[in-house]
Amino acid sequence: MSAPLKTNTPAPLTNDKPEVYDMKVGERKWSQQVKKKVKEREAREHQQREEVECWAREEVEHWAREEAVCLNHWVWEECQVKEKKEHQKREAAVHCESK
Repeated sequence: MSAPLKTNTPAPLTNDKPEVYDMKVGERKWSQQVKKKVKEREAREHQQREEVECWAREEVEHWAREEAVCLNHWVWEECQVKEKKEHQKREAAVHCESK
C-alpha cells in the first residue's frame, strides 16, 4: 500500500463549508501563481541586465582596442616624420661638408 499523495492545498477544516474551502484553495493557487510570475519576471529582468552589462563591457573593450590602434598608428606616423627630418638633416650636413 502506498501513502496518499501530498498536495499543496490546505486540508479542509471541519467547520469550513465546501464553498469556503474552495475559495481558500483558489486564493492559495492564485497567490502561488502570482509569486511564480514575479519570480519569472525577476529572472528575465536579471538576465536582461546581465546581457546589457556584457554588451557594455564588450563595447568598452572594442573602443579601447580601437583607441590603442589609433594611438599606435599616430605614434608610428610621428616616428616616421621624426626619422625623415633626421635623415634630411644628415643629408644636409653631408651635402654641406662636401662643398
